[in-house]
Amino acid sequence: MTVTKLQRLLMTWLLLIVGSAMVTVSAQDDFNPGNPPEPDLRLRVSVSSERGYTSGSGTYLSGTKVTISTSSQSPDFTFAYWTLNGEKYSEQQTFEYVVADRNVNFVAIYDFTPVNPSEPQMPDTYRVYLSTNEPGSCSFNRDNGAKAKAGTWVELRATPSQGYKFKGWFVDGVKQIDQLAFNFEMPASNVNYEARFVYNPDSPDEPQGDGSQTGNITNSQVGDVDGDGTIDTADAVMIIEHYIKGTTDKLNKATADVDGDGKIDTADAVKVINKYVNKE
Repeated sequence: MTVTKLQRLLMTWLLLIVGSAMVTVSAQDDFNPGNPPEPDLRLRVSVSSERGYTSGSGTYLSGTKVTISTSSQSPDFTFAYWTLNGEKYSEQQTFEYVVADRNVNFVAIYDFTPVNPSEPQMPDTYRVYLSTNEPGSCSFNRDNGAKAKAGTWVELRATPSQGYKFKGWFVDGVKQIDQLAFNFEMPASNVNYEARFVYNPDSPDEPQGDGSQTGNITNSQVGDVDGDGTIDTADAVMIIEHYIKGTTDKLNKATADVDGDGKIDTADAVKVINKYVNKE
């Protein structure tokens, strides 16, 4: 099938969506049940942050319960809240999300709360520093640089994202522990633990994220309306649905205003289809 024929088919399909959506909107009353998700439908869950370690990214079957979690990368930043597709969603640092019928993009937002250098040092209290060799591969059960008193027992746990294989905990490049979770007695000094992962080549999914805030305008692709990292028909449908409902103001203009005319409408959906077909 030629590109031109494929474009015509997709345009026809898009027009059918617009037409059916208009009929639905005009005919709906107080009860308007949505269509049940397709069986074996796999959907993308993206989890990221500029200032935190994250876990939960992956591709899942509809109905799957996914744990979304984040931990701070620095003592100077404190978790504030999560956004879902650009809108504030939850103030819980760790929560469970049931995959529904769309791709979603969670971003953990952190507040800058610098450590006061004049803050008195608690006696026999030191910091546990945590890191990973693969940004986006995991989150931790405690924030990086959190304090612990010498002689107390500290639990460390790494929660990996989908597709990552744990290789162990390392200190100064030397492997110490094979388990994802373990306890250790806090010494009278700061400690540094690195959780190392490799992406499992047997997994069909790509590595989950690079630690950047994918919801940020500067890191988003024009046309990637749902923020899943790809430009496809789902983005065109999302534009059409919001256009019909009159809720285009809820979309990220930097990604949804594809033709750059200052408004989000069906012309942008057509542009998305062209990008998808022509692999732009």
